[in-house]
Amino acid sequence: MNMKVTIVFVLIAFITRISSLSLQQTIFLQLLKNNLLGILNNDNLDKNCVSDLNALFSDVSSFKHWALQMLDATGKIYPGLLNGNINLIGDYDECLAINESKNGRRISGKYCTLALTMGDSGISPLATSLKQGTSFKQSYLNHYTIFKFMQNTSMTWGICVPKSCSVRNLKILAHDVQAKFKLPVEIGLTENSCSYKNKTSTINNFDILVYYFFAMLGLILVASTIYDLHLKCFGKKSNIFVAFSLYSNARRLVSATSNKKEDNLSCLNGIKVLSCLWIVYGHVVLACFFYSKNPAYVVNEWKYSTKSTFTSSAFYAVDTFLTINGFLVTYIYLKSTDRLKITVTWFYLKRFLRVTPALLAAVLVHTSVMKLLTDGPFLSYNDEKFSQDCYNNWWAFFIHPIVFTSYEQCGPHLWYMFIEGHLYLCTPVFLIFMKKYPKDVLRGLSVILLLAVIYNISVTITKNIGFTAFEWSDDFENYLYFSTIYRLPCWLIGVLSGYFFYEYKFKIPRIVNLVIWVITLYTMIELTVEQNIFITSVYNVYRSALWNGLARPTWSLAVSFIVFSCATGTGGIVNDFLSHPVFRFLGELTYSIYLLHYDVILNVFGSTKEMFYFNTDNIVSKFLSVFVEILMVSVFLYLAFEAPVLSLKYHLTKNKTNEKRDCKKNLETAG
Repeated sequence: MNMKVTIVFVLIAFITRISSLSLQQTIFLQLLKNNLLGILNNDNLDKNCVSDLNALFSDVSSFKHWALQMLDATGKIYPGLLNGNINLIGDYDECLAINESKNGRRISGKYCTLALTMGDSGISPLATSLKQGTSFKQSYLNHYTIFKFMQNTSMTWGICVPKSCSVRNLKILAHDVQAKFKLPVEIGLTENSCSYKNKTSTINNFDILVYYFFAMLGLILVASTIYDLHLKCFGKKSNIFVAFSLYSNARRLVSATSNKKEDNLSCLNGIKVLSCLWIVYGHVVLACFFYSKNPAYVVNEWKYSTKSTFTSSAFYAVDTFLTINGFLVTYIYLKSTDRLKITVTWFYLKRFLRVTPALLAAVLVHTSVMKLLTDGPFLSYNDEKFSQDCYNNWWAFFIHPIVFTSYEQCGPHLWYMFIEGHLYLCTPVFLIFMKKYPKDVLRGLSVILLLAVIYNISVTITKNIGFTAFEWSDDFENYLYFSTIYRLPCWLIGVLSGYFFYEYKFKIPRIVNLVIWVITLYTMIELTVEQNIFITSVYNVYRSALWNGLARPTWSLAVSFIVFSCATGTGGIVNDFLSHPVFRFLGELTYSIYLLHYDVILNVFGSTKEMFYFNTDNIVSKFLSVFVEILMVSVFLYLAFEAPVLSLKYHLTKNKTNEKRDCKKNLETAG
């Protein structure tokens, strides 16, 4: 079996090292003549493909430039294979630039990304070799080591072939090579895995409808903006037809830096922005890992260091958002019902109109637009993995509060929208009675919170689930991380905090406030640092159960205190920082940033032409550059989808208020 694994890598090495030394070229050609050329006699292969491959082999022996280019552009085995450098991406641009006239025919380069999946039979010998490495921590050898990573991750090999060779031809050749050498690998290849110059993206009828939709929206935005500028030039009052004006909506966005939230809740802007940045940073790190040339360093060294602490605890940012949303839903509802009668229908409709347009737009961008923007060795993989799920399930986002989705539903990050939708759907059940029967409702919510904590603890023990991101498993994903019940305690703590803030707005005595602040900050730091302690110690199911049950609720309690203290004027410099005007501007964009950030990350890394060297300095640099792109596209999503909805609501509310005022004035005049 060791010989079979050796053949795999030796074969790749010989094919991809052709242009380095004349001796290697001679050996390579002899290998082709003795073993591979016979494969081209397969009657199922297209004649043009066979002709071009024969021309390639012939011209390589004559050292023709185009033939050497084609082999040179094919992926090579790089140093660090045993450190996880398993993505052999070659030279994408060099391959696509090949354009040679041969025997009256034009031979062009086509770059294809092969997915090589090694089974247990292929991994075992390699694993035996890896176990001898001193850099591996033996306590985690059977859980997260590079051979486990290789077993669950396809090796990618970029090959450059003549354009005349279709995917069907390449599959036949791959199958024959695999059978001839009895290679312990499965070779995956699809039409989207190949690229060549001037290749048109596969566009279906759904994509065409999406393009028409965005084109019509663009016309509306332009028309509304021109009409808005016309009104301003002639000093006329604006009306509902300027709701889509890019000019007015952009001014409103910029003016957010000078607007303060009511009830001194400006601190929420800073909390939302920092939490959003934390989420984006965590996803950038995840992408850096999957596109890294040294993943073994990540899973065997980096994750044990303090450098990984901030990343491994990034999921607390999601709990922060749930806490804030629970707080705002409760507080705004209770405050609004002091002067208005809010029906359940309006409660749901308001959220639908606020959330759905931008959410659906992000899904449509992911489904049909991203594939047109750029190209690269990995973009086809990203397109197949995520866009197809969007194409199949885009409709679910219209009714996301009543859909119980899975991780594969469209984007890897949009599961949060479904969980928040589920929680929002249940909110009126207790909000309606909260004012009339506050004690009973609070008792009921407390019991539900306690039952949810017990559930999380019980499931962890029953399924033997871990706690940290590095202990990820299918059970952790299905029973906890993407479960509404798992997130319920954080939401309920936010709800209870919102009621408490509505009923009791008082300043905490200075000494008591200082003590609570110290406890709060210490608790949050401890919860963050414990991630690293968990990773470096032996797994204990009862400790994991305790943390899965209590860590997130404890974090939510800390966030709730910060909000209460800042809103009541005892937040000090923390409140000044969180209420900074920059956070007010970015706070308006957090929803759009969240919706689009993963698309930008996939696009940036999918179009990369070389693998990423994973270390903290490179990650921070990559995060900053990626965030600039995320911010730019988020501004457009906000102006095109979020701001128009808010503007329509403003104009409709203003017109309704004016009508009531005019009606009252007419009645007084008649009287």
